[in-house]
Amino acid sequence: MGLTYRASTGFFRRAATTWAVALFLVVSGTAAMGCGRSDKEAKQASAEGKKKKKKSKKKKAKPVALPPLSVDCAAPVTAHTYELPKLSEEADLRAPATEGAVQLTSGPMLGAVADQSVKVWLRMDRPAPWRVTIWPTKGVKKKRVIEGALPAQEHDFTSTLEIGELKPATPYAYQVEVGAAGKGAVKLPEKAFHTLAATGTPGKLRFAVGGHIAGDIDGKIFTQIAETKPDFLVLLGDLMYADDIKKPSYSAYAAKYERNWNVPELEELTQAVPAFMIWDDHEIKKGYFAGSSTNRYEPARLAYQLYAQAHNPAPPYPGALHYQFRAGDVSFFVADVRSHRKNPKDEDDHKKTLIGDAQKAELARFLKCDPGKVKVIVSPVMFGGPANGNQAWTAYKRERDQLLSFIEAEKVDNVIVVSGDQQWSALLKYDRPKTIVYELLATPLSKELGKGPTGPMKSIVARDDDQHVFGVVDIDTTVTPATIAFTLCARGKPCKPGEEPAPTTALDVEGEQDNVPFTVKITDADLGVKPETAAAAEPAPVAAPPAAAEATAAPK
Repeated sequence: MGLTYRASTGFFRRAATTWAVALFLVVSGTAAMGCGRSDKEAKQASAEGKKKKKKSKKKKAKPVALPPLSVDCAAPVTAHTYELPKLSEEADLRAPATEGAVQLTSGPMLGAVADQSVKVWLRMDRPAPWRVTIWPTKGVKKKRVIEGALPAQEHDFTSTLEIGELKPATPYAYQVEVGAAGKGAVKLPEKAFHTLAATGTPGKLRFAVGGHIAGDIDGKIFTQIAETKPDFLVLLGDLMYADDIKKPSYSAYAAKYERNWNVPELEELTQAVPAFMIWDDHEIKKGYFAGSSTNRYEPARLAYQLYAQAHNPAPPYPGALHYQFRAGDVSFFVADVRSHRKNPKDEDDHKKTLIGDAQKAELARFLKCDPGKVKVIVSPVMFGGPANGNQAWTAYKRERDQLLSFIEAEKVDNVIVVSGDQQWSALLKYDRPKTIVYELLATPLSKELGKGPTGPMKSIVARDDDQHVFGVVDIDTTVTPATIAFTLCARGKPCKPGEEPAPTTALDVEGEQDNVPFTVKITDADLGVKPETAAAAEPAPVAAPPAAAEATAAPK
């Protein structure tokens, strides 16, 4: 039995082996034949798979446009609530000086000029009475004396006096006096300025623009601005640099403003040319977005409110920092691009915003409903592109395109943008299917220079990145069509706004050719809504400038 069993086992082993080999050969042969037949099909399937993958990627990356904005000009303005920063009990406000005579530590500076009013701002080292004597320099020179509010410690001994009942388009002289009236008072030198044209009336307007005041400040550029005789100055943000503050405190931020406000040439300029101001990131911290540095935002905002916002027209609601004003029949919307901005690295979806829903609604209302012949958006960061880094509107493309689409849909005419932040300068033209928008990028006044794009860009009319600059915009609405002249002036070079030659090249490569100073003149026929016939012939809407071009700028 044992022999039989062993023999049987051997048989079954041999049989199993034979069947296994046969089965292996059959399967292998079938597989081999299958591979031979489906090689092309496999390659085809692989190629189709890659195409599908590519398509799905493209579909995923394609942004969905934000819903159209809607504005009813007849509806009452909606009140919005802006949350004010909650300052700690230890706000680090400075104690009053007690020894010696009263010292004027900053100012006086002029701001918020209008057709019938102007603001005068200053800071002392303690509470002390002060007043302004003002009189027209033409006609009956009747003097008025207006008392300023007593500087209080809760305002860090700053004080702002709004002087009203002035006449439009009129030159005035004024004199600030500090201390109790009488022999002990200190009288500052007489200064002069002029009010703006009556609101809503055609006129000739000139305003200067610039941003970035930091580093080794060469005051000559402020003297040059004064020599162009602008009606007012718009400071586009980065009014000082607080990035190096290690322990955030109100006094640390305030000291930065004091340093800059006491640059003699800037002081001289703002005593004769009223300034409108807005902040950007460096007044808080480089790259700041809402909620990113709460320990810095609160003291930084208090310092901004007392040293800069106090110069401006009142915001629309308590707590807001954006504002509007008019000069003749030219209207301005000054945007706050820091208080409400979301993280620029977030996905560009319906929640991502640069200016917040409430401010955006007000901007849309301004664009559609304001009666200004020309509308100026003041943006501390670049509106179009190409832009360095992720601080500009290019990181919030859907929101920017939503506004541009609104301008087109509502046929908003004659919109221009003045902007800063980039530390290089340019005039840009966004030629969209139904409208044309120009942007003047005018930075820096001081601070190190940035690098602009390194290749030709469709949107760039002219640019420069190797000089400190300021911009001058001349708008004449007394003629038809109205004319607009954009001039970029360079520090240390003679400049006649409105009269400089046109730029010789759109792209000024460092060391090859100087574009600045230059003037570009347009009429309102070259700006704003295109004729319907032209619009109908245009290709499908293209957001200007293209993303590929925007990406070529050097990182900030």
